[in-house]
Amino acid sequence: MRILIARGYSYIGAGIAEKFISLKHSVTIIDNIYDSEKCPVSAKHKFFNSNMDKNQYEKIFDAGRFDYVLYISQSLDLHHCSDKKNDDPDIINILNLSAKNNVKKFILLS
Repeated sequence: MRILIARGYSYIGAGIAEKFISLKHSVTIIDNIYDSEKCPVSAKHKFFNSNMDKNQYEKIFDAGRFDYVLYISQSLDLHHCSDKKNDDPDIINILNLSAKNNVKKFILLS
């Protein structure tokens, strides 16, 4: 399966990503990571920094052809290192793109 994990570098997201990768799924992660931070997912995956505009998100969805999208709310993970911005614009954009691209399942962890 092709899986997109939004906020996949969070404590919870990294564990989920590692598990999917170990099960031989193709994983793409969108998250906000700073230059000084290390990638918490050691297994092979694609990564995109979430400092993107809507067109860049669309390109990721068009190229990825994802079966599943997993969105991890920032409020769920206290260990997440990013600015404390509101989740709403990201989740709405990702949810709309999931519908537009016929994603089989959208899973929200909140």
